This record gives sequence, C-alpha cells and structure tokens, in this order.
Amino acid sequence: MAWMPCLATAAEQWTIFEKTFASSKAYASPFTEVAVEVVSEHGDRKWVVPAFWAGADRWTVRFAPPVQGAYQYKVTCSDALNEGLNGEPQLLDVTAYTGSNPLRRHGKLQVTDDRRYFEFQTS
Repeated sequence: MAWMPCLATAAEQWTIFEKTFASSKAYASPFTEVAVEVVSEHGDRKWVVPAFWAGADRWTVRFAPPVQGAYQYKVTCSDALNEGLNGEPQLLDVTAYTGSNPLRRHGKLQVTDDRRYFEFQTS
C-alpha cells in the first residue's frame, strides 16, 4: 500500500515555519549523541535544515520557505532506531505573505552582482 500523507500544514512565504518533533528515545547528551535535520523539497529544490534540541525529548526546526507552493518535508535522525525523529514525509502548503512587513512582502535582501547596492532576492 502506498504512503498517504496527512492534511497539509500551512505557512506563508518568507515567514518562519516552526515544527517540533518528539524523540522516542532519551539521550544523556543530546548535543553529542544525535544529529537531527529536516529535509524540505519543493519541485527539484531541496533544503536541509538542522533541528535544535529544545529540551526534554523535543527537537525543533525553523524554516522560512522562499517559494510558494506545495512542499514535502521529513525529519531524519542520525539514530536510525529513533522512530520519533525518523518520520514519514509530511506536506506543507506555502501561500503568499499577507502581512505588512516589506521584507516579507518582497523576500530577503541580497547584495547586487556589482556589490554596490542591496536588492530583494527574487526566489
């Protein structure tokens, strides 16, 4: 039987999407014993973002999706036996930013190719 995703989580472009995952195992030293990251994909683009230990059995990732549309993301852990931190793919539906912050309406700032000015990033 093929994997069927749950309903998509929603986020706005260029805003912080935050997701917390619960570990199914306890670690005496989470910083040194395991690495957790979330792989997000949109079309042929891929972003790998490290998650941070948020205390107790919690790991959190923060990601600002730069492109509108449907994403698929998955949490992965260096400990392959940790079921809580090696999850099934999930969906994220990213829509246009609706707020009034000009940096979020136009995207990130970057330096122009001639390195003389700032411009908004196009994607």
